[in-house]
Amino acid sequence: VHLGVLCALFQSKLRHWESIILLRRFAIVLTVGLTHTSSSPQMQLVLLLVVAIVSLCWQSEYEPYANWSGRLLDDLEARALTLFGAMAAALLLSFSRAVHPYACVVLVMAVLLAHIHFICRLVLLWFRFTRRTLAEQVVEAHMSGRSADCIAKGWFAQEMRAQRHQARVLFDECSEAVRIAPGPAGKIVTDEEQRYFAHGLSESFETFICTSKFDRLSLTLIEFLAQQVLATEARRL
Repeated sequence: VHLGVLCALFQSKLRHWESIILLRRFAIVLTVGLTHTSSSPQMQLVLLLVVAIVSLCWQSEYEPYANWSGRLLDDLEARALTLFGAMAAALLLSFSRAVHPYACVVLVMAVLLAHIHFICRLVLLWFRFTRRTLAEQVVEAHMSGRSADCIAKGWFAQEMRAQRHQARVLFDECSEAVRIAPGPAGKIVTDEEQRYFAHGLSESFETFICTSKFDRLSLTLIEFLAQQVLATEARRL
């Protein structure tokens, strides 16, 4: 039986991380199940908070996901664990009566709003990746001589309009520097786009040092890598 699908999202040295996630889920279920009748809600929330803190520390330390999308999966996992721990802490304060009831209500509502914002962001990311996938299918159909349906063509048009607002990266031959600039229809370069670009270069250097066992990297090699990756024309992020 091939179980590669279970570790496809993780780095090669951390392929066992799926078992750690299963252990975390088992700890949550065990905490809720065993303390359901024998302990107070405070004990349950304390144990859940401990699980959240330990999981978040491990996640921040190892960042196990294979970052094909600029640390997207690691960031989403860390934010999900942070929200989980924040909800456990807010409920713990409410049950312990250490804070005024009105303050507890405001705190719990704030955490709930943060959950809603996180879920909305997940839906938006799903929409963007679905749109990009359908746009790539239109390109593949065109290259193979097939005709795409009207719905896929509509998604392709939306993706093209969205890419006009995305940042572009190019190698400036005059200044001999890699430059990141707004898209044709954009006005700013977001922090997320800058991190995505910087992460791509760092992954290239890490591969040379760790995989190819280079003792040192010269500035000439770094400039050559930038020119080969980015060529002499702008490429979409």
